Order: sequence, then structure tokens, then C-alpha cells
Amino acid sequence: MLISSCETGDGPLDATAGEPGIREIQVDPASVIFEPEDGIRDTVVTFRISAEADLPDGHILVAHLVDLQDFRILDTDTLRSYVIGRSFTPNPSYTSDDFTSGDFTSDGFSSDGLTSGDFPSDGFSPGGFTSDRVSSSGLAYIGTLQTMLRTTDMRNLIIYVTPVSPDRRAGNRSETVIPVRGTPSGEPLVLSVDHPDTIFLPPAGMSTTFYIAAKASHTISTDFLDQVLLELFDINSVSIYGPLPMSEEDQAYGNVPGDSIYVQGFRLESSSNPGSFTAEVHAKDVAGNVSDTLRSHFVIAPCDPIL
Repeated sequence: MLISSCETGDGPLDATAGEPGIREIQVDPASVIFEPEDGIRDTVVTFRISAEADLPDGHILVAHLVDLQDFRILDTDTLRSYVIGRSFTPNPSYTSDDFTSGDFTSDGFSSDGLTSGDFPSDGFSPGGFTSDRVSSSGLAYIGTLQTMLRTTDMRNLIIYVTPVSPDRRAGNRSETVIPVRGTPSGEPLVLSVDHPDTIFLPPAGMSTTFYIAAKASHTISTDFLDQVLLELFDINSVSIYGPLPMSEEDQAYGNVPGDSIYVQGFRLESSSNPGSFTAEVHAKDVAGNVSDTLRSHFVIAPCDPIL
């Protein structure tokens, strides 16, 4: 996984004179790029924020991490202000109850106001930020935001940093876009479906078992296969089974994990219904990709008179 150096952004261009102003924001990392060796998995990514701002007494800075696709809020933090050598809380009377829940829209805050978030009671160490990050007033603001990312994600995140007054009014916010570029996840494949063309029902009082087997693969690695699913339909295209996962290991059939053969056995009694049936098989990988569906037809016939 490649994590780029920090992103520096200016404060809002439309800041109104006399209002709280954010002079500069730094976000580290500024982008997240996953590599093939990262595999396909979930991982937590932490973004560190440092800011310079001119805030009147009692104001705080609130940071939100938002998914740009649906403007869903992923994490929230109240940035800590500090003077070199010590931790400082600008208004310790704030609690998480001071902010009601709400979602961002493309235009900013909803009418519900700010989202709820945990306000740490202990001091936040400014380790990693040097003294040149301190504003002219002697204060700087730092915090962290976290989210779970999939190594195949291809999307953009955005970090909003907003001054908030003691009466919960939001000032002009700063925005930083964080590109997330996942590794190619490949595609699952169903190569073949195997079963008898005709299965005869057993004589009265007896039973028989037949198997449907599927050979699956993946364009990157079969280790990325998650499930191979089977669904059965009758002659009227009504689903009578599944879709359910096929088995990677069946002692009676002889397949074993790692051979990419998936099976499902069906027990037939003499009283089972004959007819024409369709089997549909598709595969899913651990990234959530779905293969094309492979279809095959078979017949369950009445008991063979020779038997």
C-alpha cells in the first residue's frame, strides 16, 4: 500500500472578513494507493490532520471524513489546539451531546446540524508535527480520522474542517479530497458444469445420489474465490433450489479444497418427481465480483424398466 505525503490546502476562498478563518490544512496521507501485494482485504487507514486557524475564544474546529459518492460520514473528530510543549483545550465545556446527528449533502451541512462525535477528555500529543506548524497566535490544531477501506476500493473521500462557535454555528469550512485507488481485483470464472444428462429414479424403496460439479477459476488467483453458487429451476423456470454455496470438499465425490472443483449432491427417492431441470452456476470472489452464469440442463426420468 502506498500512502502519499501530506496534502496542504488553503482555507476557504470565500471566507468573510471578521469570521473565524482557517489559514492552512495539512492531511497525511493525501492519497491511498493499494498495490497487488496487499491482496484483497479490509484495512484501517488513519488520516492525521494539522491546521492553522484564527479562532475567537470558545470556537473549536470539527473535522469530518466523508465518502464523496454518497456523502456518508465515516468519522468525526474535534481537533485539539495546543501550544508548544503542552496540550490545550479551547473550550472543555463541549461534549458530544452538543452536536446532533445529521448527514452531509453536496451543499454542506443538513438542517440537522453537525454530526455527533466523541470529544477526547485527555490531552492530544502533537508528536510528529514540528514547531513550524504553530500559527502566529501560538496555537495549532491537530486530530485524526479513521475509516475501513477495502484494498480494491476505487473512490474519493473528502475531509471537511469547520470552525464551530459556542452557539453551534458552523463557519466557512476547508475541504481536502483524498483519492483512494485500489488494486485490480480480477474476475471469478465458472469454466464448466458437469452432471449426468439423465438420472433415473430408483426402484421402490431405494434411493440414489447424483452430483452437480462446477470447475471455477480466477483471473488473478484461485485463492481469491469466495463461493460458487448453484440454483436449480424446473421446466417452468421456477426456482426449486438455491442459490446456495456448493461444497469445496465432498468425500463421496472426491474433491478437496484447492482443486477449484465445487460439488453439490442430491438424493433421489423412488417417489421423487421426474422432469426437465436447469442448473445455473456462478462464482463470487472475496472482492464481491460476480462471474457470468453458466447454465446446463438435465432430466430426471422415471425408474429404468430394465432395473
